[in-house]
Amino acid sequence: MSIGNEFRVFIDIDGVLADWYGGVAKVYDALDLEDPETRQILKEGNDLSALPNTDEDGEIWPLINAGGTEWWSDLELFPWAKNLYDSMSEIAEVAFLTSCGKVVKSATQASAGKVAWVDKHFGDVGNLIITYAKQFCAGPNTLLIDDSAKKINKFKEWGGRTALWPTQFAFEDGDEDPDQLIKDIIRSVEKFKSE
Repeated sequence: MSIGNEFRVFIDIDGVLADWYGGVAKVYDALDLEDPETRQILKEGNDLSALPNTDEDGEIWPLINAGGTEWWSDLELFPWAKNLYDSMSEIAEVAFLTSCGKVVKSATQASAGKVAWVDKHFGDVGNLIITYAKQFCAGPNTLLIDDSAKKINKFKEWGGRTALWPTQFAFEDGDEDPDQLIKDIIRSVEKFKSE
């Protein structure tokens, strides 16, 4: 089999492997991640702008930007992150596929911070792709694991396969089991590879 036909799995960082919401809560006091209503809203739509009285662009991003590259590199690793990465690596070629945002200052800080984050936790910066347009990596032999329904839908439209990863609150609240979800994704990949 030529390298161009090998199955590739792309794993998003923020929200899948790294605690993005936890990082936001550290700089944005109005975000109470223990509030049941907040958790439910984020589980259902994974969208800060859906929260009442939250202005993501006007309030939150300036605080993230003020934290510089360290805000990104200091995001906590989720307990399931290594298992997800290692499990996918056993069955396919794997790369981190993460967004840098659309604003130049934010993109520069996010990109540098994510390189440092991957190096700190995985040491495999060579398998890191940073782009706002994740769909450019889509194809019939690719799978994107992402927590953004918007990114998932775009990737699917461009011919890729997808697995929507729930927010951490679904795992923390017992609605989902990360180990079972990983097993389900493995079965899907094995099925895709046999088609």
